[in-house]
Amino acid sequence: MSSKKDSLESGLKDTANLITENVELKDRVTKFEQGIEEIKKDARAQLNIGSITLAGIKDVKKLEDIVNRNRQKRSQWDFPSV
Repeated sequence: MSSKKDSLESGLKDTANLITENVELKDRVTKFEQGIEEIKKDARAQLNIGSITLAGIKDVKKLEDIVNRNRQKRSQWDFPSV
């Protein structure tokens, strides 16, 4: 009888250890998932900032093109001084 009792107690301890390990692993996975979500948010924010910066660069380039065209048009109509 004592061996069955010892066997059952040992099984209960093993089960309790497994449950504890399972809870700890779930906590770690949850923390990792939260960390991944934070990294995703940061990456999205950087992409948004990057696209705004690129849009600004494109706008500046367009303005430079307009100014250069206007300069070329003016230089065509400039008469050489005598």
